[in-house]
Amino acid sequence: MDRSGYSWMLKLTIFFAAIICSTHREVVAQPTNDNKDQAFELEELLNWCSEDAQFTNVGSSDDNEKASCLENGPNYNVWFKFRASTENIQIVVKTGGSKGTMKFGYLGLFEEGGRALACDEYKDEEGDIGIVYNNMNLGNWYFISVDHPYNPKYSGSFSLCVTDELGYDYRDGATELLNLSNWCSANAAFTTKGASPDGVATPCLKKGPNFNRWFKFYARTNEIELKVMSGGEQGTMKFPSMTLWDAGAKALKCANYRPTSSTQCEIKYSGLTKRNWYYISVDHPYTESYLGTFTLCLNKGGQSAFKNTELISIKGSLLYNLYDPVKSQIFLQDDRGRLVNSTMTNEQGKFEFSELSPNIDYVVIVEKYETSHDIAIVQTNFEGKIIKHVFKEKDNIFKFKELPEDCHYIALLNCAEPGMIPDEGKVGIIGKIVPKDDPMGAKKYVHVYLYDSPKNLLDSTETDEHGKFIFNNLPFGESYLIRLKEGSNELYLEMLLVNDKGKAIMASSMSDMDENGFFHFARLPYMKTHLKLAAIDKIDMLGIEEGSAIQLNHIYFDPGKYRLLGKSSSELGQLVGILMTKPDLKIEVSGHTDNIGTRQFNLDLSEKRAKAVVNYLISQGIAENRLTYIGFGSLKPLSRNNTEYERKKNRRVEFKVIK
Repeated sequence: MDRSGYSWMLKLTIFFAAIICSTHREVVAQPTNDNKDQAFELEELLNWCSEDAQFTNVGSSDDNEKASCLENGPNYNVWFKFRASTENIQIVVKTGGSKGTMKFGYLGLFEEGGRALACDEYKDEEGDIGIVYNNMNLGNWYFISVDHPYNPKYSGSFSLCVTDELGYDYRDGATELLNLSNWCSANAAFTTKGASPDGVATPCLKKGPNFNRWFKFYARTNEIELKVMSGGEQGTMKFPSMTLWDAGAKALKCANYRPTSSTQCEIKYSGLTKRNWYYISVDHPYTESYLGTFTLCLNKGGQSAFKNTELISIKGSLLYNLYDPVKSQIFLQDDRGRLVNSTMTNEQGKFEFSELSPNIDYVVIVEKYETSHDIAIVQTNFEGKIIKHVFKEKDNIFKFKELPEDCHYIALLNCAEPGMIPDEGKVGIIGKIVPKDDPMGAKKYVHVYLYDSPKNLLDSTETDEHGKFIFNNLPFGESYLIRLKEGSNELYLEMLLVNDKGKAIMASSMSDMDENGFFHFARLPYMKTHLKLAAIDKIDMLGIEEGSAIQLNHIYFDPGKYRLLGKSSSELGQLVGILMTKPDLKIEVSGHTDNIGTRQFNLDLSEKRAKAVVNYLISQGIAENRLTYIGFGSLKPLSRNNTEYERKKNRRVEFKVIK
């Protein structure tokens, strides 16, 4: 064969090879999440990121909704879905370098029904696009679409990151500053590296926002001093800019770096409104070489910025002969001996320290104290419930301790010696009512009603000048309920049910009031009695299939803690009885919380609560190999967390049969 023949065959071979290669490029497998009904489920929503370039839209087709900011489409969209466990979500698609090859990306967020909620589009050929959305309904499904303009050469791989606990890159995830009194962060604790622009422009930067980070605080005074510092151990950021904002995103004051220094800026502002939220943004001009770490300092913003539901108060009275007020100065110190505050007793001998941090072991020092004085001091939570009372350490120094569990956390009455002895074979009820904001006082002339069922009134009385009331010589073995004529929102009540030996056998307080205003009694844990008071619903095992969840409605813990309260014993006793009579039964106990606090804290707390229930069952003779436990935190809500009523429904313990 001559040279021309070889040349002709070579050209023919190249032609067919080109056709084969071209055909191969066109037949590309579709991504598994090409269609919305096959959306990739995101099961982990706390600071989750895919592997670099894990996902792709190469070979994808158009289906369902388009991202709302995409002019024409959908084009090459792929889908993801998740079930909301909080109201917030942050979604970021990353491309470029090791993150992926897709270009000119679009990102859309949708409700399950298809309504578009949010969208973001490319700013450069490659880079990050992101969405922050904070109005999701807990438990609902949401969908994410990743797409680009109609040109197949833009298709490629990308990385995906999601979190439902927003970071301080966004105003909605601003870091809360709890201690504002002469406080500084650790050196170089914060950074602008990795930050993206968020919010409106600040007056102090010609262009921006650029790389801003966000903080917030709860004002307790009218003044605030803010300072950003870098350089040396304090950080590497250059030319800082800082802005103070109100809750409505209005800039109140801003400052740039000092002319003499490229590492500091400072704001002093005296127009704050107490009990309002304020925001701080830290940024710098748009030059990546200025990125770096920084230290933040604050002063004169108050002692702490805990939520109202976390703050505590200390209230007390100092009397002589039970009635005569004593004039004295009262000092409040922390457990390191530092002065927190001081005050004087008023004309009734009373004093109070309010809006205190719950994380300090306080010490009270009474300047003029004698052993002949009658002193009473308690700590109360935001509801006015007494949570601690004092003991005298020595001389005029008083410290706090938890209320006794074996007395159902009763503080106003003497559980050991209630002060009444019913006739033989009878029982009695003694109670005390005080104003919610004054546990050292007394609420007289409050009408109190006694029932043996919600529809059967037995008797009534009213409180005396000491706020006390009594129902004596009642039949033994009956169930009793108490109800007040006046609304109980402004009152605090404690009661004891006493036997004919003068011993308290049951107790009740504000946490034992049901939705209809009836106060139920709970058996004191150290008493063994057959009284069927405060009967609870029986645990119904009939018809329960393997894997079905059964909710325990009377398991109690202190807020934020995992120690079982004594009044949980009635329902747990039922569960023990069921497990004793069904020796082959195995169960899994699960704990659930509301969404107050961080996700990790709630996961840990719910697991510890579930474990506390399992430990109790083991202590009652149930074999450990029949029991498992798990904590879900706020991941499986029964209701939204917008109100206390809804949050209360979500705080629960359940068990399910696993065999």
